[in-house]
Amino acid sequence: MYVENKKQSMNFNGQMDYIALTTVIGTDIVFVSNSNGRSYTDTLSPSKRSKRMSLIRCKGSVPERKLRSLIHSMGFRYRLHVRKLPGTPDMVFPSRNSVIFMHGCFWHMHEGCNLARLPKSRVEFWTKKLNDNRARDIRNIERIESLGWRVLVVWECELSDLKRVSKVVCKFLNTKGYNNEVG
Repeated sequence: MYVENKKQSMNFNGQMDYIALTTVIGTDIVFVSNSNGRSYTDTLSPSKRSKRMSLIRCKGSVPERKLRSLIHSMGFRYRLHVRKLPGTPDMVFPSRNSVIFMHGCFWHMHEGCNLARLPKSRVEFWTKKLNDNRARDIRNIERIESLGWRVLVVWECELSDLKRVSKVVCKFLNTKGYNNEVG
């Protein structure tokens, strides 16, 4: 059995659009098509998709908390998410003039990482969004460095080897002039 309803929403060009949601009753598969005739299959119902997307956080993510715990256990103290600096770095070490960004591999397009794969649906949208994220990251890092701060980027996938991450972080925070990515 199918149920179809129309819902008004904002499309990516800032214009109002009608989305036809066709739900197969008894399953979690939703066929979505918009007024442009494009359609794709979502394996989650709209309410489940909304709930899943709402769980994604830019602050306090599991990888970020894991990195913060590691750095704190090493005896380093820091400030979180200083908004006065470009890009709002995840950890700021004012006395060392250093910042650390904890980047999720998917959201920040970690090159060569299998966690950074492009979704199969809405490829144009995701390509633009993720490329824009990457360009913004590069701009923010350049702006922070131009202010005299040192920058370290730690990637989500690298947290699988905490010994290696701790060595790089320790070297970064204890050495002037050391800029690097963990990977």
